[in-house]
Amino acid sequence: MRQSGVISALQLVDQGYKRSSIRRFLDAGLLTPVAQGVYANGEHSWMRTLWTGVLLGGPHCAVGGLAAARIHGITGTEPLIIDYYVGSSHRTHDGPWRFIRADRDFQGSPPVTFLAQTVIDASLYLTDDNIVAMITDVRALIDPGAIERALGKMRRHPKRALLMEIAADVADGLQSVLEFRYRRDVERAHQLPAAAHQANPTGGAYIDNLYTAYGVIVELDGRQFHAGLAASGDSARDNKHLLLGLVTLRYNWTQVAYSPCSVAREVAAALRLGGWSGQIHRCPRCS
Repeated sequence: MRQSGVISALQLVDQGYKRSSIRRFLDAGLLTPVAQGVYANGEHSWMRTLWTGVLLGGPHCAVGGLAAARIHGITGTEPLIIDYYVGSSHRTHDGPWRFIRADRDFQGSPPVTFLAQTVIDASLYLTDDNIVAMITDVRALIDPGAIERALGKMRRHPKRALLMEIAADVADGLQSVLEFRYRRDVERAHQLPAAAHQANPTGGAYIDNLYTAYGVIVELDGRQFHAGLAASGDSARDNKHLLLGLVTLRYNWTQVAYSPCSVAREVAAALRLGGWSGQIHRCPRCS
């Protein structure tokens, strides 16, 4: 149903209905008031609530943040508070609507912010890991450079540096939260060389991290359990890589998330065996 069964008094008047007709619809139970000057028929739903905010927000209103992310399909959560960007208008209404005085370009019906801007605005309410997951999920839909360009048009953003870092890493081949944590907490925090991502030295499956100059592979496994056919396949790949002179190290989520310094020391030791002459640096977490 168009507008999820929600309509404003102004829209009814534009369609030729008089105020007296609207009162008759209300008296007959054909319409139910849901906010000042906004009415609905049918059952309550989150989309009905969202559309109510659109009508309250005015002609330049755009759904943004987590609600826009839900409409774009990049999150399954329907936020209790729905964000709307309303330009320079001043809007205040009691209810689950948050009206933000800022301009946003928008598309579609209901009007929502474009995907890159949605990612940027939604990041304000997400953890670092969830931001990484969101950006890696949309990498097939938008160029990570679109996030950087959208950020460039904004004067301020509390998570600008983080978003720029994640977008650059995704453009470089990063595909998961675990890979981001490895690069941030293991490589960068300890000033190890930067690995190549999604390399394919044997023409088979792609690998997570390849230190080409030093003959070292680091594979990351985000699954809690890693056994059976998957483990057998990993062993076969490791054997092929070993015959090419490549040593493989494997780490899971627990190791990277909770013991990144130990992982860094092991990787540094393997790199030295391959000829790396650099020094591992202590990070604030190192004991």
